[in-house]
This record gives sequence, C-alpha cells and structure tokens, in this order.
Amino acid sequence: KFTFLRFYTCLLKTKKDKDAEKALKKQMDFDPYTVDYPILLAEFYESHEASKAANKIYQRLIEENTTSSIKVLEIYKAFKEKGKLELSLQVLEKGRKNLGDSYPLHLQFADIYAQLNQSEKMLEEYLDLLEINPEYKEQVQTSIAQRIDFTQANNVISDLLKEELIMKMKNSLIFNYMSLRIIIN
Repeated sequence: KFTFLRFYTCLLKTKKDKDAEKALKKQMDFDPYTVDYPILLAEFYESHEASKAANKIYQRLIEENTTSSIKVLEIYKAFKEKGKLELSLQVLEKGRKNLGDSYPLHLQFADIYAQLNQSEKMLEEYLDLLEINPEYKEQVQTSIAQRIDFTQANNVISDLLKEELIMKMKNSLIFNYMSLRIIIN
C-alpha cells in the first residue's frame, strides 16, 4: 500500500492523470477490501470536477459496507480523516440502521456531532450510551470535559447538560420508586 500510494502520488505530480486513474482502478481490483482506494478514486474525480462519479463511489461504499461493525468503523474513520464529516455521519446512520443494537455507535455519533457543532445531539448520544452501558462513565466524563468549557459563564451547552442530567435522575428515581413499590406489594 505504501509503495502504491507513492507511485500514485508521483503520477499525479507528473500530470499523468489518466495513468493515475488507471493504476488506482487496477489497485482496487487487486485489493477490493481496502476502502482507501475507492476514497482516493472519488477524491481524484472530485479534483477533476466529476463530483457525480465521486458521490456514486461514496454512496456505494456506504451501501456495501454498513452491515459489519468493523467496516462501519473503518469507513467512518477514513471519511473523518479526510474531513468528510457529513459522509462519516451517513455511514454511522446507515450502520445504526443495519446493525441495530448489536453494536452501539454512540461514541462515534457523539464525536461526529461534536465536530459538526451539534452539541445537543452529542450530549444525547453520551447520555443514551450511559443508560445502555454505565461502564462507559469514565470515558464519557472525560469526553464531555474535553468538549465543554464548564468555567465559561452562561454556557448554553453546560446548562443543557445539567438539565438533561436532572431529568435522567428524576426518571431514574421514578423508575426505582415504581420498582420498589412492585417488589414490596
């Protein structure tokens, strides 16, 4: 892979675009399981103003690789590293739909929502994860502390987190109270 990528870069720098495209397609045929090559081809098309072809590749990657948690995470990371946050989000959404509860993607959703400045959705994902699996408490606390400045006055997201936590506590207390009443009776 390292050698091929250097060869591909040399072809692009020497303005041998047709050869670069052909080499990339051959490499994809040779190694069809590596997601980096289709993404490179899509980026090649984007740089040559063929966005339809690029989008077709991106959508095919998402459609074909969201039934396995390993593939979902691999493609999510590849898109994220390329700065394609909306595509990363699409992968996660399709993955969640296909995988259901078999593999929770809450941390990845929270991460992408944080990068897209969708703080409410980020918090929702973290709190939903804690309801499913409280063992993530430390990781969620650390992640939230890294993303929210609690020292800032009138911080909307900090206030929202406080409200959500209070609501979760109330619901938990109600649930615990109801359970206790059922056990006693």
